[in-house]
Amino acid sequence: MQLEKMVELLEGVAPSYVHTLEPVHKRIILPFQSSFKGFYPSASTRKALMGRFYEGLTRALYGGRLNDLKFDIEFLNGTVSDRSIKPDVVDAENNLDWESKSGYYDKECKIMSRQFEGYKFLQYDNPGKRYLFSFYRHSLEEIEKKERTEKQVFIGLLDGTLYSATLPFSVVLKIDNLLNVGARKIARKYRQREGTSYPDCLCINPSTFNCLFSLGFITSPGLIIMPINP
Repeated sequence: MQLEKMVELLEGVAPSYVHTLEPVHKRIILPFQSSFKGFYPSASTRKALMGRFYEGLTRALYGGRLNDLKFDIEFLNGTVSDRSIKPDVVDAENNLDWESKSGYYDKECKIMSRQFEGYKFLQYDNPGKRYLFSFYRHSLEEIEKKERTEKQVFIGLLDGTLYSATLPFSVVLKIDNLLNVGARKIARKYRQREGTSYPDCLCINPSTFNCLFSLGFITSPGLIIMPINP
């Protein structure tokens, strides 16, 4: 659904277009591999392309630099875990890190438990730093099932990205805590079942993002919801 139609359906949204975000970088380069006719990248490659697209978009909008470094999780006794966490974009000048997430507009948006625990560690170890999550909603269906070239993935995301919601980690923590009191309409926890490879994760419901969108784009300090393809 195009953004204009969403605005028509959501009462009270239109007057909220009062804050304009000026992108830090108005042009970014996202190289892709040319494909021969009949040859398509694998499902995992297409998913990675989508991740790379939104990491680049986050950097373009807010600045910082793309990050390739993993930060080890260290316990209070000095023991370093075999786990690590890698923010997508780091901005040393403004003392903040970004994590970008994306999802089909009527599907849940997932945060892996290992990422969740990793960011809790980073926040505890760096209380003065801000950690922000940018959630992008798009209309490119079946990214893992439908065969597409790398170029088609990027064009589909350029045309199909609807809006983004940027939440500070404290709000994401609050969503997780609300599950302890039965707030199932907001999100749910998925626990890995024996014999499956699907990892533990926090799944935020699509209706949650729709509600945030309809509330008026800027509803509380640190919460920004903005149209990408108006």
